[in-house]
Amino acid sequence: MVDANINLELGKKLAEEARHKTVLDNVSQRVCRVYATALYQAAEDKNQVDEIALELNAFDEFYAGQHKLHSLFGSPVVSRADKAKILVNLFSSKVSTLISNFVQVVNEHDRLELLGGIFRSFRGLVAEKKGLVIVLATSAQELGQEQKNSLQALVEKKLGQKPFMQFLVDETILGGLVIRAGDWLWDGSLLNQYRVLRGQLIERTTYEIQSGRDSVSH
Repeated sequence: MVDANINLELGKKLAEEARHKTVLDNVSQRVCRVYATALYQAAEDKNQVDEIALELNAFDEFYAGQHKLHSLFGSPVVSRADKAKILVNLFSSKVSTLISNFVQVVNEHDRLELLGGIFRSFRGLVAEKKGLVIVLATSAQELGQEQKNSLQALVEKKLGQKPFMQFLVDETILGGLVIRAGDWLWDGSLLNQYRVLRGQLIERTTYEIQSGRDSVSH
């Protein structure tokens, strides 16, 4: 069983993260990273990193569209015991023992709502170890496979090297895309366009008001 070792290590790291809370999204990303790192280390100890990565890729394709399952995992009304039973049905006969045990650990910590993010963070760690450029592409709605393939080709051409794409959905950006690769950021979201336009309107209004005051004073 991997539960005891992972639980001990997670307890220390999550306690540390709790002392450094800033924005909720950033905290969630860091927590996902903590769990992903624990899983990566356990997989590395068993020489199963590539195997686990393939299993998570297959699961993520299924899990991404299971919105009812996302709601169930994030619901405080559904008991931890009931969630554990669902996890057994989902994982026990379909994935390695390591993953099956790991998701139960995540459930014990009441973090199942972050499951998708944890698996993405794990794949990001694998990409980092292989020296790939990690690119986060955020859209307001889930992109189709053709759109993902086209975007990956464009990013690869822009960066001049093969990227490891992570596709995220964030309805708050309203539309368009936000692409981040390390320190490089391209924000083509409708939210950003709105902010730019709002800033221009405020600047123009402030200028006109000031010009009017200057005219009156003269």
